[in-house]
Amino acid sequence: MLLTVSEGNEPALRVYTACGFEEWGREPRAVPVDGRAVAKLHMVCLLDAEPAASAGCSEPSEPAAGSGSALHARPAPAV
Repeated sequence: MLLTVSEGNEPALRVYTACGFEEWGREPRAVPVDGRAVAKLHMVCLLDAEPAASAGCSEPSEPAAGSGSALHARPAPAV
């Protein structure tokens, strides 16, 4: 599973890291935030790895400040 998060969004980074995501790349000057260019950090969580629940991940009750989203991604069911 892949995601991106704005560099400097420490609350979101803590949540994603606790859920098993690891940074694999950085896109410099990817998006404007408050009039300045901010990098996007690319993160991955391998679905065949340990389940996030055993890695100490818990779904936040509300989105991290400034993140624009909560952690609600779920793998698609097997067909």
